[in-house]
Amino acid sequence: MNGITMSWKWSAGIFVGALVALWVIAVILRIDPRHPSFAAHFAEQARAWLHGQIAIPAWLGHDLVQVHGQTLMVYPPLPALLMVPFVALLGAHFSDVPFTWVMGAANVTLLFLVLEACRARGWSRRPPAEHAILALTFGFGTIALWLAIGGAVWFTAQTIAVGGLLLMLLGTVSERWWLATSGLAIAFLTRSPDVLAGLLPLLAWANAVARTPVAKRRHHLRRDLLPAAIPLCLAGIIWMGHNLIWFGGPFSTGYDLQLAQSYPEITHGLLSWHYLWPNIVVDFLNLPSFQFRTPFDLAPSFDYTRGDNGTSLFFTTPLFLLLLFPARGLTHRRARWALWATVAVLIGFALLWNGTGWLQVGARYLFDAYPLLFVLLAMRPEPIGPRWLLATGFGMAVNLKLAQSFWCRTNCHVVGSTRWWAIELLLCGIPLLCLAAWWWLRQPGKSTGWLKTQEL
Repeated sequence: MNGITMSWKWSAGIFVGALVALWVIAVILRIDPRHPSFAAHFAEQARAWLHGQIAIPAWLGHDLVQVHGQTLMVYPPLPALLMVPFVALLGAHFSDVPFTWVMGAANVTLLFLVLEACRARGWSRRPPAEHAILALTFGFGTIALWLAIGGAVWFTAQTIAVGGLLLMLLGTVSERWWLATSGLAIAFLTRSPDVLAGLLPLLAWANAVARTPVAKRRHHLRRDLLPAAIPLCLAGIIWMGHNLIWFGGPFSTGYDLQLAQSYPEITHGLLSWHYLWPNIVVDFLNLPSFQFRTPFDLAPSFDYTRGDNGTSLFFTTPLFLLLLFPARGLTHRRARWALWATVAVLIGFALLWNGTGWLQVGARYLFDAYPLLFVLLAMRPEPIGPRWLLATGFGMAVNLKLAQSFWCRTNCHVVGSTRWWAIELLLCGIPLLCLAAWWWLRQPGKSTGWLKTQEL
């Protein structure tokens, strides 16, 4: 019990620290939390509901369609539903920017809890200190950083959806199937394709049933199946009801209308093998480049955004390169195969999608697979050492510059300005953080855990 209490104390500390760090970085990048983002679709949808309307009163930009003279949003309804109480309470003073900060900080905390559950299950042999470093790496050494600090409909949705997937992981690892399907329902009602991640709890549940004696399997099915089915059934009813009211059919999501109205140049539909190569280029091959203003330019600038098409996940998160190399002592083969199969399904769908994720600075359509990839990193037997911390530090520096490039495109780049110095100080502080983490991990007691490990 003392170990569980300590784990929750760590979780609270990680949440507060992550939230404060997001606030500080956002202030440095001149992101004003007092005002809505440039694409506050969900807040406007919540405001419309409070006035008894389904249509958004103003044209906010992309991902809106016209149906019978009404402006409707193509996204599932959960993020707007979550914002309704805050919009009702704060009115015009509500901003989706700090709301997304809270979601981003919660995701860092949830990943720590997932990794601790993995240790309790025997999937990870790492101490809590290493799990905390991995969770903070997820929050600040990946594209999670720039997705979480500025609001906007696309980035808020991905941040919330990943939170649902983390809840799904937590329920799957701990074999609390109702929690797993509740997290999956949250992801589904935020980003519908994320329902494909349900392959993981399905495989894990089938494995749990297979371990049960034959005489007890029927009881096992009755005990687990009904509570687990309720969240998904409710989510399906809400999803189909939303589609029926908005777009006239239970399975019409509005994306087909969006292509016809806004993107007539997309001629191969929502999903097609024609999109495979450009998505592979952006997601895995695209790297930053140098820009020369003239052939005689003596100070070429570094282009982090690549025309807002994004860059490879191996550039934004070099820690993922470790997953390409085998490791000795890997265990829990079935769990690893289930995780990799789910990652393959999520990435495969993203590669067949009609867009690469533009406007972006990383490969954001792959972000939904990040929680599973971090669990796979935690399952590796080697401890966090200089190689891990070097990749972590590089990722943090890259993602800070990516956030600067995306959210602060003018005055934050003026050399010698206050904000330029603040960003440079943050960059200089990253190696010190890595050295501090290395020293911390070498202290006595950091190599032992709190929770008793149980075998599968």
